[in-house]
Amino acid sequence: MDQEQTNESRPRARRVRQSKFVPLVLLLLMAAIWGYLNWNLYEPYRGPCAVADEGGVFVFYDRVADKEARPQDRNFYFRKSLDGRKFDKPQRVEGALVSAALDDDGHLICIFHDFFSVYSRAKQLEREWSASTESLGFEGRYLQRRGSDVFCFGTDKQGALRAAKLVKTSAPRAKSDDRTAVSWRFVAIDGAKLEKAAEPPGEVERDESGAVPSPTAWAGAEDASGRLAIFFRVQAPAPEKRGSPFKTEPIPPGRVSFAIFDGSTFASLTKLDEDLPAFAATSVSTATIASGSAADTAAVGTHVLVFGTRRGEREPQKDVDALGPRICCWSLEGTKLS
Repeated sequence: MDQEQTNESRPRARRVRQSKFVPLVLLLLMAAIWGYLNWNLYEPYRGPCAVADEGGVFVFYDRVADKEARPQDRNFYFRKSLDGRKFDKPQRVEGALVSAALDDDGHLICIFHDFFSVYSRAKQLEREWSASTESLGFEGRYLQRRGSDVFCFGTDKQGALRAAKLVKTSAPRAKSDDRTAVSWRFVAIDGAKLEKAAEPPGEVERDESGAVPSPTAWAGAEDASGRLAIFFRVQAPAPEKRGSPFKTEPIPPGRVSFAIFDGSTFASLTKLDEDLPAFAATSVSTATIASGSAADTAAVGTHVLVFGTRRGEREPQKDVDALGPRICCWSLEGTKLS
């Protein structure tokens, strides 16, 4: 046939050798495009906190990128659970959350940069009240429940540790309305003040307004006698950050202290000898069983446990290739950790 060709007249097939570099570049390009379109899926988080009682648990967290924004432009997320195992989908809320607590009357109290809000747990977290905290005389940074009361702790411009109590007021509405009007406000406790408790180690550097910077971390727990142990960490000035905002920088040195609060005044202030960059406190109930001839008896007690990581300490872990910080545990005995 005319279409038939000899081997000499056929064009030779050119063999192209595939480069191993091209698929790698394409893979990285696809990953970059996917990451740009789904940035929120792997954006790092920090600053988590949780509050819980017998009715459930709330977990709050925010994004690294939002930390650099103004307080009024930031957002945070929260998830709730009834049993502490299965959580609802995260919900996004506008604002910069500072701290949160649960009262004994079915309310979630959240404090923000310069105001606080009260939410009803029975009404799907419907907001029932909001008010300013500017009249406190100090910057509220930490909420902690003691019995049936909720307290706000913070520091003033001179670095003194202060406290305020959440007061609920009920008043009758109009004569035609049988309901009562409920309001909340934080009232500063004049006798609860520890001078220079929050001064950072080394030379004190004040901010633009002349105030001593607030502690960077807080924790608290109630002991068996109903007193609160309030832990806080004051940090030395951080060096100027350079490069990417997502780059992890070494944590500047600091000092952890704790104060004992009895509901009206601070009984003592203890400064720890070692720095704990990360720490948490909780109350644990324990039972000591004593065997007797008649029947076994159990003495129930409440202890405050503190968990934390020592600064600069890294310990090899068995069966793990990487090195990780060791989490230590201390028990609060009076005004000492052992």
